[in-house]
Amino acid sequence: MSLNLAINRVPHLRDGSIVAKVGILGLILALFSLTPLHAQKSNGKIPGATTYTITKELLAAAPKRFYGSPGHAAAEKYILSRFAPEQKDHRVEIDSFTATTPAGLQSLRNIVVRFPSVGPGKKDGIIVLGSHYETNYPLRDIPFVGANDGACTSALLIAFGEYFRAHPPQGYSVVLVFFDGEEAVKEWGPSDSLYGSRHLAAKWSQDGTIGKIKAFLLADMIGDKNLDIDLDGNSDPHMVDLLKEAARNTNHMAALSKDTTPIEDDTVPFHKRGVPVLDIIDYNYGPHDAKHSDGYHHTAEDTIDKISAQSLQTAADLFLELINLVNLH
Repeated sequence: MSLNLAINRVPHLRDGSIVAKVGILGLILALFSLTPLHAQKSNGKIPGATTYTITKELLAAAPKRFYGSPGHAAAEKYILSRFAPEQKDHRVEIDSFTATTPAGLQSLRNIVVRFPSVGPGKKDGIIVLGSHYETNYPLRDIPFVGANDGACTSALLIAFGEYFRAHPPQGYSVVLVFFDGEEAVKEWGPSDSLYGSRHLAAKWSQDGTIGKIKAFLLADMIGDKNLDIDLDGNSDPHMVDLLKEAARNTNHMAALSKDTTPIEDDTVPFHKRGVPVLDIIDYNYGPHDAKHSDGYHHTAEDTIDKISAQSLQTAADLFLELINLVNLH
């Protein structure tokens, strides 16, 4: 309750005596003393500038991150370096596996970081935040760095790690997953794509983790300066509704597209297993003209200058509010 609201709700007093004014002040203080401060919503945010800086650092450490490259190993090393406290507490898992691809066997690794819920609001279940970190294998011979397509969303997860380190989850636990092998090795298809998410979804189905997931929120290509987030047709309709609610609550409705587009992404293997999934993606990236048939997507022009701290701020706001909403629902 604001101070002005409290004063306006006090009946008008005809005498302006000191006693009357002190009485009003006492009433106001009493009203505030009844307000449960612990129930107030946190105003903590993840600054877009922070995520942008982490993106630049990741790109400097590992500009090209295709399977089997030195950059791929450097990206893993950089990501792990940002989670030293969690490694010390045994809350980081390297999910290593071998994938059969059109380019032969590939050694891939998902990186999983857990932030257990604490406090009286602790709930049984997990919310998964995901992104892929590798770059497109077919583009390995051109200067493709994937600033928007993999780097900035991985940076966003790192920024979330710093946030939850300082503000542990109060409802469901949060699990960050840096997926490997999202990109196709030769040509996108059911057997040549989503290697990391297909592996982890199957693994979590076997060990029972899949049944604990209350929501899986995926970040993909959300650094675009002209942010226009798709309403993914392959996401759970309820989760799409929550995205709209989160956008209204954070004053980011302008960042949502009016189009519903079904997108094949790391959410699919989990969606097939009944997990409520939401792909937060801006697929319409850059101009579509004779020179850019698919915009900047999968071109050497997917560089740091094409993304913005403002868009990364919007994405972080939406993710934080979605976590709040999942906990409430």
